[in-house]
Amino acid sequence: MLNALGVQYLHADFVFLLYNKLMRSNTSYTAIIEQDATTGYYVAYIPDLPGAHTQAETLEELKDNIKEVVELVLEENPKSKPESYFIGTQLVTI
Repeated sequence: MLNALGVQYLHADFVFLLYNKLMRSNTSYTAIIEQDATTGYYVAYIPDLPGAHTQAETLEELKDNIKEVVELVLEENPKSKPESYFIGTQLVTI
């Protein structure tokens, strides 16, 4: 974009998104992956990131999908904060 003097500048929202992307470039999220018993599809969601969930026929496709979903969720809400944090799993034997 050009200002009144003809000097090119970046829109503040774009700069904020770019800054956020650079600052989060090394952020890791834990995805929970399950397989639907009826369809056989793999389903993934990230407990730390509300709205980050997807599905796919293969694990490779799921990996690509979940990365894309995380980028979209963070792009839509760059200040997104976790509602909870993934701690772990526990095997229960009866």
